[in-house]
Amino acid sequence: MRAITLIENGWILEAAANDLGVGKSEIFNFKRKWDEAHMVVAYIRGGGKQRISNEQQDQHWTRISAEHILRGAPPPPARRYGHTMVAFDRHLYVFGGAADSTLSNDLHCFDLDSQTWSVVLPATESFVPSGRLFHAAAVVGDAMFIFGGTVDNNVRSGEMYRFQFSSYPKCTLHEDFGKILESRQFCDVEFVANPTKKANKGEDPYSNRIVLLMMDVYRLAVKFDMARLEHLCIQYLNATVCLKNVLVALHNADTLNLEFIKEFCLRFIVKESNYNQIVMSQEFETLDRKLMVEIIRRKQMPRAKTASCDPHFDTAGSSLEQDMAMFLKTHKSVLAARCGYFEAMFRSFMPSDNTVRIQIGEMTPSKESFDSLLRYIYYGDVNMPPEDSLYLFSAPHFYNFTNNRLQAFCKQNLEMNVTFENVIQILEAADRMQATDMKKYALDLIVHHFTKVAKLPKLRVLSKELILDILMALANDMSDMKMCQDMSSVSLSSDS
Repeated sequence: MRAITLIENGWILEAAANDLGVGKSEIFNFKRKWDEAHMVVAYIRGGGKQRISNEQQDQHWTRISAEHILRGAPPPPARRYGHTMVAFDRHLYVFGGAADSTLSNDLHCFDLDSQTWSVVLPATESFVPSGRLFHAAAVVGDAMFIFGGTVDNNVRSGEMYRFQFSSYPKCTLHEDFGKILESRQFCDVEFVANPTKKANKGEDPYSNRIVLLMMDVYRLAVKFDMARLEHLCIQYLNATVCLKNVLVALHNADTLNLEFIKEFCLRFIVKESNYNQIVMSQEFETLDRKLMVEIIRRKQMPRAKTASCDPHFDTAGSSLEQDMAMFLKTHKSVLAARCGYFEAMFRSFMPSDNTVRIQIGEMTPSKESFDSLLRYIYYGDVNMPPEDSLYLFSAPHFYNFTNNRLQAFCKQNLEMNVTFENVIQILEAADRMQATDMKKYALDLIVHHFTKVAKLPKLRVLSKELILDILMALANDMSDMKMCQDMSSVSLSSDS
């Protein structure tokens, strides 16, 4: 057994044993994890990448929608077998398995709330396990353990690894913007849609109605010149057009003059694996004669693929965070969505000259630290120099953010970069915020480097209360040292 210091988002080698010689399992990897009232099954093998959820209460299976594509989320992991899946804090984690003849060691995460996939990047100092399949995995506390499995060259492994999940509060960027949109505050324009076309919750995303609704969205995106939405609609249709709905999609695209969608449907139909099944179906018999002829001619004389078949979209960014990074200014709706302080101000007591004096408690932050605050508000950025973290350490409570994510990162940033030169300022900030663990960290550092800290001019203007705290920490340290010396003396006397 090896003792290794735990880190956030980090793999460590927990134990090593001899080759167990366990044979390969021949069963399908149909992995199940329970989460409150739902069971989610990830079956990533063979010809599909799909998840099906089952609600315990009414024992009803539904396919999890591919609508996350419209949010610009990363694609699901490649189809695979021999993987494991575990649940932790409203997320499912998939590790390992054989993906297209490759043994993967990527860790994929599925968010049960947003129903989107992402790849978890381990800390740089991690001891990342090699790719493997048919291993075992379990969650204990806030860590995942994996053991064994088959690695390269069909070698059985007896290694055990531990992955420490991140304990930082969740980024609520998407939820905050969603709430301000639902509340309809600070809206300049409101679009009224036909209420009869609203999609039902849990409706099959592959149904004809949903596909036709998405084609309507695509048509509006083209009309309003919304390149990002147009691209996302095409991605969605690429993922949902299938054998049972392609003829309906083709007919609708022809009626609405959506040439790109029509071309996609024609190419799908004339594929060797699809053509016979589609033309022999009953739906094909009811298709317009003109489209029947076009399908048969396309099959007999396939078109060469041109650049127009795959148009280039200037989609600005690939995520909400990247889009908002280019949008960085000061907008009432964005500030109100992310900060309860600004929401109350804009609703009730906005200054007549539209000028807001920025303070954090009784402190006025520097311009650089306020820029760091704006980056966090707009797109959740937590990368900042230590001096900005000192200013913003108390900002989450003052501005009433959804959670203390910013404070957690500021605290980590300060702890990693605190020195005897700046420890007095950090002690004052921690005391002002009543952050007891951060204050204790600063006091311990002062005690350890007291001969250097005592010479700093900042110590002379420190409050009486904090001076007493430093003296108490010094006294406790001296008392502990004396106790250790006394124990050593007693031990030596007994030995003699």
